[in-house]
Amino acid sequence: MHQPAIRTRSTTPRPIQIGRLTREITQAGGERVCNCEPVRELGESCYMLLIPLSGTLDYAQAGRAGSVGAGEYVLLSQMAFHEFACQPNMPLMVLRIPALELRGRLTSVDDHIGRRFGANVQMTRLLVDLLRSVTEVFADCPPPNPEALA
Repeated sequence: MHQPAIRTRSTTPRPIQIGRLTREITQAGGERVCNCEPVRELGESCYMLLIPLSGTLDYAQAGRAGSVGAGEYVLLSQMAFHEFACQPNMPLMVLRIPALELRGRLTSVDDHIGRRFGANVQMTRLLVDLLRSVTEVFADCPPPNPEALA
């Protein structure tokens, strides 16, 4: 699947599929990334959970703009215009979540776009550490039951 909103270089040999989720760690190119052509079909669109592993990521979507630092996250939607920027060569973890999957598990997903609500520090740390652990454990082989892990 083509992902026009991410123009970065992968630091791992391949993205990791966890069920229908795709997780990868990339090196940011340093330029501003804009998605000016939103995906209109819900079945094809994804939400992107962006987690800078160092440095700061600036973002804008749905009338909200801000910055997240290392170990924090922002959720952006491919169904609307969005943009983000970060320093060159900054490691960035990207988790692509199909829109239908996330909407089936989280009420009012769009309320969480662009960090409308402040994140709970402990839950954020738990989420980021879990995603890093999944990356380490399954870097060389796929998960035995990816649907259960997702």
